Parts: sequence; structure tokens; C-alpha cells
Amino acid sequence: MGTLYGLFQLSDHVICSSGSTPSLNLCQMNCSALIDDNISDDLNCVATIKQTMESGRGQKTMALKRMIDLLFQKECLATVASSYFSKC
Repeated sequence: MGTLYGLFQLSDHVICSSGSTPSLNLCQMNCSALIDDNISDDLNCVATIKQTMESGRGQKTMALKRMIDLLFQKECLATVASSYFSKC
């Protein structure tokens, strides 16, 4: 899955370019833009992801589906956030 960046935990294998791993770079951005104080580019990237998923075809759509599957592991589906973060 690679390294995850920013508020939306987006992968450098699919979404952005970190310079350390090959990437589809769907959002055509450097990953460092996902970890700064400006979230407008993050939101634009999420809109790009949404549009790509809605198109339902191509290599980028399949890569996004694999990334999402990795983020939502079966073991985590039953986790209650308030319990998980209660000791933070």
C-alpha cells in the first residue's frame, strides 16, 4: 500500500508522488501537499478520486479499489471508534 499521507490517509502508490516509490499519481501532486496546513488541495484530490471511481473503468479505478480494500480491513469493520481511541 505504501505510505499514507494527510487527513484522508492517501497512498503514495496511487494518489500522489513521494519520490520514493512509483505512483499512478492520480491527483498529479507531491505527497507533501497532503501534509501541510492547506487542505483545499486535499479536498480537490478527494473530488478527483470520487470522479475516477464514478467512471468505473481503467487502471486507476482498479488501483483505487485495491487501496480502499486495504484501508477497510475486515478485522477493523467491527471496531467502535470511541472504544479504540478511549485511551488517547
